[in-house]
Amino acid sequence: MKINPDHYELSYYQSQAEANREVLVYELIYSNLDDKLIKLRKLDKIESNLEIKFHITQAIRAIKSKPLDGVTLKEIQDEKLRTALSSEKQVIRHKAYKYILKLKMIELIPALKQLRQNAEDVFLDCVILQLLAVDRIQNFNEIFTYVKTKDITLLAKTIEVFSGIKIQRTMSVIIQLLLHKNKLVHNKALEAFQALEPEQGLIFVTNMMANEKPIQRLAAANAIGFSTFDNASHLLARLLADEDDRVRAKAKEAVQTLNIALVQGAQSEEIKLIKSQSIVEQLQGTDASNTRKVASLLSSIGCVGSRDESLIIAIRPYLASPDSRVRANALETLGQVYKGTDKSQFVEFLKDSNNRVIGNAIYILCEKDHCPDEYFDQVNEALENLSLYHGINGCLTVVYCISNCLDERFLPYLSELYACGHDQVAISAYGLLLTWSETSEKAREELNLLNDSDLDDEID
Repeated sequence: MKINPDHYELSYYQSQAEANREVLVYELIYSNLDDKLIKLRKLDKIESNLEIKFHITQAIRAIKSKPLDGVTLKEIQDEKLRTALSSEKQVIRHKAYKYILKLKMIELIPALKQLRQNAEDVFLDCVILQLLAVDRIQNFNEIFTYVKTKDITLLAKTIEVFSGIKIQRTMSVIIQLLLHKNKLVHNKALEAFQALEPEQGLIFVTNMMANEKPIQRLAAANAIGFSTFDNASHLLARLLADEDDRVRAKAKEAVQTLNIALVQGAQSEEIKLIKSQSIVEQLQGTDASNTRKVASLLSSIGCVGSRDESLIIAIRPYLASPDSRVRANALETLGQVYKGTDKSQFVEFLKDSNNRVIGNAIYILCEKDHCPDEYFDQVNEALENLSLYHGINGCLTVVYCISNCLDERFLPYLSELYACGHDQVAISAYGLLLTWSETSEKAREELNLLNDSDLDDEID
């Protein structure tokens, strides 16, 4: 997808819902624009969504950093590790690969590539790919070549890596792989596609519908059959009139799958409202049961930048919504609009059942460089709760929250999350530690402790 520099003008960017802003940020990060670092710094100053802001700051660090000098097999100083990598026993070599991956020893990628030249080993290929993904921005072009693999296991692992890079180029691949006949590949692609916010999936699918290549439009029609798009009928109406008979056939399948009645030429009521009313007026006139639209409008209020008192009155009722996304967006927006100094009213949301709501409460309560002592115990308890009881999303929220306040008292959480066993969480925790270590002695010490883990536990 050709990137449009005008989309990064602050007025346009701020007018977008969070799902759209996230896609815009990812496209910018992986673009070839000469001034992308300048644009990212501008977006960093105005972005309030914890997850998007985290991706921006990590991208700034990655773009500024120099590529790490690699180490060849002979240059590995740890004799035990070097011996294990050269072992004739595959089980020993695989233990060494697991150890390297666990510690994210990306400097050893050249050594592993040397070993790969001597013999085919899909397990080693997967390890190299995951190590490249630790710095996926610098290594993106090489990572993308893995989509050409004929090995099913490696292709499935490639999809996992691609799922964390929400740009048109990678998502088009994932959406096309929904057509793959292999069950593992199809299921991995489906998991990645359905993990997207509907608004994000719609962006990628709509772009593919406009592609001149029939396979892209065919994949788009197929994907709509797995989607929850509100305007699926309108999209399929267009594809039923496609010039390619295979695209038309796939669109018919999607219609049957979704069991919908097509309405051609339907105009979005939301678009009509946007043209005639202000965002607040739309919010007040929207049925509370239409949670997706309510959540999107709440997010849009926050992006406008106004701090008018009337907005607080409009937002408050949605803090008690049974829908977690509505609550999260309402709290995030209220945090931007509220201009008082007493933040104690936000403490109760640290007990919410949803990780995004809890994260937004932490974001509001904490300052840019520390967590105020008056809220520390409650915030600390909330972070522990997120890491223990909210799964992967909760763990990622912990990383995002800590990246915002940079309170050194929370450093131990990053070490724990690094060893949690989930790649995305470990990479995020490690990336934050790496960035933080440039300005914090305690963060450097914490990072060194991770890198000094005992090899004997992995290789025997």
